[in-house]
Order: sequence, then C-alpha cells, then structure tokens
Amino acid sequence: MKDNASKVTRHLSRSTKAALQLLGAEVSVMRKQKGWSEQELATRAGVSRASLRAVEKGEATVQVGIAFEVAITVGLSLFGGEDAMARQWQHETERLALLPQRMRARSAGQVNDDF
Repeated sequence: MKDNASKVTRHLSRSTKAALQLLGAEVSVMRKQKGWSEQELATRAGVSRASLRAVEKGEATVQVGIAFEVAITVGLSLFGGEDAMARQWQHETERLALLPQRMRARSAGQVNDDF
C-alpha cells in the first residue's frame, strides 16, 4: 500500500518552470551539438538515462545536484563559470557571517509573497 501522505503537490511559479525548461533545452542542444547520445551523456555525468531525460524535459522532480552535474558535464557554464562562482560564493559567505544565524518565526498570519 502506498503512502499518499508523503506526496505533496507543488505549485511552481512560471519563472521556475521557465528556468527548468530553459536548462533542459540548453542541455539537449549542447548534447546534440557534441554528437552525444542520451546514454553517453548519462554515463559521463554518472546519472541514469531516465534522470537525463527528466533534466532535458525540464521536470521539477530532478535533484538539483543531478541537473547541475548534467549541465556542467555537457559544457554549460553555471553562475558565470567556476571563477565567477567561487568569487560569488566567497561574497555570500562573508554576507552570511554578518547576518543572524537564526531567524525567529513571524507571527502566525498569511504569508505575503508579493515582493
């Protein structure tokens, strides 16, 4: 018997859906430009062919680490490339050091996502 309580319906924003579809399309284009089959890229990235297909379709069920590994394996530059990513990570680490480690829960009320 399946436990349906563990399944949660997620509602993604249009921007999130568009980003997933864009990443998938870019992976697919790069793979085809390299002349790689789905299986070849999946093997190179260390993922299953089904996971690769899910990335290329822009499915939200794929783990972000798998999606990033596939993208990097095929040659996509994420976050401006390794150097830019390292600089940005350092910057964000410094910013986090200045912020409180814990945040108190706001009073119970309706969440306002309009920003």
